Amino acid sequence: MKSFASKNRAKYLILHRFIGGIILALALLGASNVRSQEQTATVGMFVPFPPYIQENNNQELEGYVVDLLAELSKYSKIKFEYKRLPVGRASFDALKNGTIDIIPSAGITEARRKIFEFTRPIETFRISLFVRKNSLGGSKFSDLTKLKIGVVRANAAERILKKRNLSNTRIFPDPTSGLVALISGQIEALAYPEPVLWLIAKNAKLAEHIKIAGPPIATIKRGMAVKRGQTALRLKLDHAVGQFIESEAYLKIYAKWFGTRVSFWTPRIVALIMGAILLLSLFAMGIWRYRTMVNLNQELTKAVRRAENVSNELVESNKAFRSLYQTSPIAFVTCDEEDHAILRYNPAFTSLTRYLDEDVANLTLFDMLQKTVEMAGRN
Repeated sequence: MKSFASKNRAKYLILHRFIGGIILALALLGASNVRSQEQTATVGMFVPFPPYIQENNNQELEGYVVDLLAELSKYSKIKFEYKRLPVGRASFDALKNGTIDIIPSAGITEARRKIFEFTRPIETFRISLFVRKNSLGGSKFSDLTKLKIGVVRANAAERILKKRNLSNTRIFPDPTSGLVALISGQIEALAYPEPVLWLIAKNAKLAEHIKIAGPPIATIKRGMAVKRGQTALRLKLDHAVGQFIESEAYLKIYAKWFGTRVSFWTPRIVALIMGAILLLSLFAMGIWRYRTMVNLNQELTKAVRRAENVSNELVESNKAFRSLYQTSPIAFVTCDEEDHAILRYNPAFTSLTRYLDEDVANLTLFDMLQKTVEMAGRN
């Protein structure tokens, strides 16, 4: 009996291991099939198109779209492979002929819907009219016919202005050449998406030389584009986009690349304005000090002149007094108030008293009076 039980148990263990091996093989095969079924899609990356797609110092791609695709890959289970393309019509031509499978961010227009399929919008931006900082015109649509306007080939602004039957537009191959033409005065305005041109201008240190004229000429929704007929890919991407745009990660990525618009108040502008204010303050203080010194000098000059006039008047008055003193027929004598010594006298005094000048010099007023009394007594 024991021998029989041992044989059955051995058979059971062998069967159990056999079944376990089959299950493990099936699991490995399933995993292999899952890996083999993992979808790969080629994405056209039009460079440069900041802040959507740009290169860092190591020539690596970065930007809003790069971060977006990294997150969407998690939701869609699609492995994205990048193919660099120039900005413009090249990306749309590549999608048409199948060189790429996806344009990661493209403006959704009725004309493009006839050729491509789009996911739900991933964001919205404005197309505006940029002019030079010192420009005064082009703030209204009625002014557009008078302006020489630049557009970038295959950009939505080209079709928008074309519908307005404007014959004075100039087409540029990329936004950078359009910006240079605007700054150099070859065109009077450039129609382009706001966030992209602001960042290009900032990187080129030209943001302080341009401004937006008037309201946006259009507000464009942007989504992921696939070739018409690839509905399964579009649905898979659309589902991933729908999940992602409701997540906190989407808000963080959007804030990272679009949270701060290029400001006119750059550190250089602030420093220049503060320096100008300081110079104006110093200039104003200098003028104030100069005016104060001039006024003070004028007052001092007037005071000196008044003193000179008073001095001259005193001199003239003293001369008149001396003349009257000396020529008067009445005897005048001036003596010291303490010892009564005779200080001055006029000719009438010596004529009256019969004193000589040397006699008067040795007399006091009391001596003179005493001698006068004695002379009167003798007589």
